[in-house]
Amino acid sequence: LKKVDRDGKLLAGAKFHIEDQRGNEIGVSGSIGSYKVSESSTTYSMNTSSTDNGGVNLVVSGLTAGDYYFVEDSAPTGYALPSNTKNKVTVTAGQTTSVTGNTVSVVNTPKEGSAKISVTKSYNGTWPTNGFEFELIAGTNNAGIDTPMPATTTVTASDSNRTADFGDIKYTKAGTYNYSISEVLPKGVNTSNTTLNGITYDTSAHQVKVVVTESKNSLESKVTYDDNQSSLTVTNTYKIGRAHV
Repeated sequence: LKKVDRDGKLLAGAKFHIEDQRGNEIGVSGSIGSYKVSESSTTYSMNTSSTDNGGVNLVVSGLTAGDYYFVEDSAPTGYALPSNTKNKVTVTAGQTTSVTGNTVSVVNTPKEGSAKISVTKSYNGTWPTNGFEFELIAGTNNAGIDTPMPATTTVTASDSNRTADFGDIKYTKAGTYNYSISEVLPKGVNTSNTTLNGITYDTSAHQVKVVVTESKNSLESKVTYDDNQSSLTVTNTYKIGRAHV
C-alpha cells in the first residue's frame, strides 16, 4: 500500500487494518511498514512508514488468494481521512503486494480550518462620512509557520455597518496565533494626545488570540479578544466643549 499526500509524498503514521470479504479483521505481526498475516495474533492495526520500500510504505505478506480491504482507521497527524476509507485489493496466487495490480495508493489531504476576526465601533457623535478604519497586524504563533493573514488587513466600520470583519483567515496547522487590532488614527492623535476636534479616540492595540485545534477531519478555531472576551468593541466619544461669554 502506498500512503501519500496530494503531492505524492509518502506519509508515515496512518493506521490501517485488513478485512476479508466477510468483514472479518485479519491478525498480523510485524513492525511499522512491514507486516505478515498471523492467525494466532490479536493485533490488527498496522502503521505506514516514511521509508520508501519499492514505491510503497506498507507491505503485508502471507495473504491467500482472494479479495481484501485495506481500511484506514486514522490519518497521519495534520491530515484528514479520505472520503472512502475502504480500499479493495485482489490478491492472486503466486503474486506479491509489490505487483502493480496489488498496490493500493491512498491519498490524504491536509486538514484545513478558518476563522474570522471582527471589530465593532461604538461612537456617540455624528459619524464621519468615511467611518472609522481599523488595521489587523500579525503577531507570534507556536505552530512554527508564518502567521496566516486575511486577504484584506484593513476594514472600515460605518454608521450603517458598525461591525466590520477582516474576512476568512485560512489555517493548515493547529496552534495558537496572536494578532492585534488598532484604529487608524488621524494625524496628531496618539497615545499621548487622544483627543481631536472633540473626539476622544481609543488608541489601544487590542489583542486577538485564535486557538486552532484538530478535530477528526478538519481544524476548529476559537477567537478571543483582549481578556478572553468573545467580541471586541472599540469606543470613541464625542464631547461638545462649553462656550464662555
